Formats: sequence, structure tokens, C-alpha cells
Amino acid sequence: MINDSNLDNVFTENDNQENFDYNVEKGILSKVGFSYFFLLLIMFFIPSILLSFTYNPSNDLVLAYNFIGFVVGAIVLHYSSKGIPNSKNSKKHDLSLLKYIAYFIMGYGLMILGYSISSFIQGLFINNAFNPIQTFESSNMIVTFLYAILLGPIFEEYFFRKVLIDKISRYGELFAVLVSAFMFMIYHMNFYQFIGVFLMGVVLGHVYVKTRKIEYTITLHQLANFFGLFVPMLIGTSVYAGIFNYFCIAIMFLAVILSAYLILTVKYDSGDIEIPENKTFGFFFKNASVCAFIIFGLFIGVLNLGVFA
Repeated sequence: MINDSNLDNVFTENDNQENFDYNVEKGILSKVGFSYFFLLLIMFFIPSILLSFTYNPSNDLVLAYNFIGFVVGAIVLHYSSKGIPNSKNSKKHDLSLLKYIAYFIMGYGLMILGYSISSFIQGLFINNAFNPIQTFESSNMIVTFLYAILLGPIFEEYFFRKVLIDKISRYGELFAVLVSAFMFMIYHMNFYQFIGVFLMGVVLGHVYVKTRKIEYTITLHQLANFFGLFVPMLIGTSVYAGIFNYFCIAIMFLAVILSAYLILTVKYDSGDIEIPENKTFGFFFKNASVCAFIIFGLFIGVLNLGVFA
């Protein structure tokens, strides 16, 4: 393993940055947006269509249909993103065990903090919003473990870290981290999860751009889902539930402290393409296919709030 003591603090200006060609880069970003808009449609419509042909489906069957969406989505994304160039920076780095634990604390702690904020806000305004976590809680534990803990994170990390960040980090690592987290958030199509998923996505994106090893983000994602979904199912309302709640509160405080330190010390690579006048984010989000992805995800999110029920 290499020494990663300064892994997060190294800022490297790319002396071989390519000249910015508006039409070329607009075309590339259009392909990215289209690939992920199509992925979103697959993840929504495949389970929905299958459910429409199923009488009184169980939650286990719902998860099985969602898994079919994962498989089809992965295949389609693989081929639809083939012509999109990757970043030139593909050098891999290792993490020490201490840093791995720190990233788990940040990712899991910020995720549950985000869920707590969302739950509080929704409690003030909306009483019948759909909470997808309830689907897992009322499903078979083995099915939940296979879908949400073991297999789901593999597909989602492939979608939003491996493929997406490899494609868009050519515009800079910070851009890749924030955009991948934002698209990961929209992909969940549920306002209850938005804040927590975005914060978790930032941590996972940071880990990936600094290591380029998807196995780190997959296992961090799996651990976060294990503690966030499976442990509460195991302990239920027993005496251990109170202890676990204190554990979560401690993790949230540690996550905030560690995240503040990371924000103050981290430096990101500037990428292969220098987009002038710091207009990278506007250039990306003004893209029609990206806007379609965002609008569809938000629309389904609004429906899940139950305001029209």
C-alpha cells in the first residue's frame, strides 16, 4: 500500500489541459445526460410495468422487480456510455484502514443526519409522504439483505461513481464529486432521501476521485445501508434500540467534525478540460438531456410526497 497521508491535500494543476470546444463538450455532456435520463426511465418504468401485471404484489416482489431494473439499467448504461471519453486521470491509490473508517463515519453519519433533517421537515408540512425505507422494513430480511445491502450498492456505485465520475472528472474532480452526488440524489426520486443521499454521495464521490477504486465505495455504501437498514430491523424495539440511537447521534457529531476538517484541507485536481470563466456547472445543468433527467426525477419525487393523494 502506498502512503496516503497527503492523499486529500494534493492539488495538481494539469499542464496538458485541452482547449475548450463548446460544441464538442456540449455533445459529450448531452450523451451523459441522455444515458442517465434513460437509466432513470428504466429504473422507474420496468418495476412499474411489471407491478401493473401483478395482483397484490408483496414488498419482496417489488424489490425483485427493482432488481430487474438494476440489471437492465446496467446493461443499457454500459452501451449508451461507450462513446463518451473518460478522464485521463485513472491512477489508483490505496486507503489506510484509519481513513477508510473515517470515510465510513462521514458517509453514514451525514446520511442519517440528512434523513433526520428530511423527516423533521416533512413532519411539519406533509403527513402521508412515501418513505421507501418502510418497504425494506416490511420485507423479508434475507431479501432486504440481498437487495439493499449486498447487490444494490454494487449497481449504484457502478452507475454513479465508476461510470459517471470516470466520464465527467475530465472537467475537474470537484465538479465530478458534486454532480455525481446531485444525480445520485435525483435518481432516488424521493424527497425523504434527497439530503441524506446527496451528502453520502459527496463522500463516496470524494473517495472515488481520490482512489479510483470502486471496491472502496461499494463496501462503504454496503456498510452504510447495513447500519441504516438492517441493524434497525434486527434490534427492532428492544433495549438495544436506545443504545443504537445514541450510537447514531455520536456518529453524526463525528461526521460533522470530520467533514469540516476535510472541507478545510482538501484540494482537487482541475481536470483535463478547462472551461472558461468558471462556467462548468452552468454549462452542464443547461444541457437539455440533463434537465430532462432532473425534471423527471423531481416530478416522481413530488408524486411520492403524496400531496395529490
